[in-house]
Amino acid sequence: MFIPAIIWMYVIYALSDKTAVKSSIQSETLALRLVRLVTRFSSMTDGDKVQLSLILEPYIRDIAHMAEYAILFILLYIAVRAFISCRYRTLLLSLAVCFLYACTDEIHQYFVPGRAFELMDIGLDILGAGISAVLLLLLITKHQKSGITLK
Repeated sequence: MFIPAIIWMYVIYALSDKTAVKSSIQSETLALRLVRLVTRFSSMTDGDKVQLSLILEPYIRDIAHMAEYAILFILLYIAVRAFISCRYRTLLLSLAVCFLYACTDEIHQYFVPGRAFELMDIGLDILGAGISAVLLLLLITKHQKSGITLK
């Protein structure tokens, strides 16, 4: 049950293990690809697209932090729920593990060349996990009202 969550934790670890230069290049490349995709049929010049991607890159990085931990929360919730029958305890434990892993991830990044320990990143990670938790609770509540039971 925990294998998907552990694999995802490794993915997060591997992304955090990249030097600042490699991480920045990856983020900038992703930002430029997204801008080119969205502005495919616009009259923007390539230079304008590059400029826009450089402006959007920090936001894309923040969204990536949130998405990584939103996914981790769901994978942990599914794994923990197999062992704990109380939905709210499962939710709290999954959030706690996300928080602890976010902290250890930032400690790990402190030792990667050019990277740093960032409290803001821990906040973004927990925000992503929290949003995922709220959406999950809303989904469960909606299905309970319609007579469908979800674990």
